[in-house]
Amino acid sequence: MPSVVLITRAFERLADVVSNGSRLPSLHRHVLPHPLNPLPDERVAAILREALPSIVRRLVAGAAA
Repeated sequence: MPSVVLITRAFERLADVVSNGSRLPSLHRHVLPHPLNPLPDERVAAILREALPSIVRRLVAGAAA
């Protein structure tokens, strides 16, 4: 099933360890800025809107594989 994991920059290394340990080293992921919590909702929404094309491309690539 095509998937994209959304993580913040602070969790990139943990995502590497988990994906390698789960034998999913090629798992598609999109790295967002860190931290998101203190940002206003409107800024988080803008970040996600900016990320959406990249996320969709990765989903489509995963579906084609």
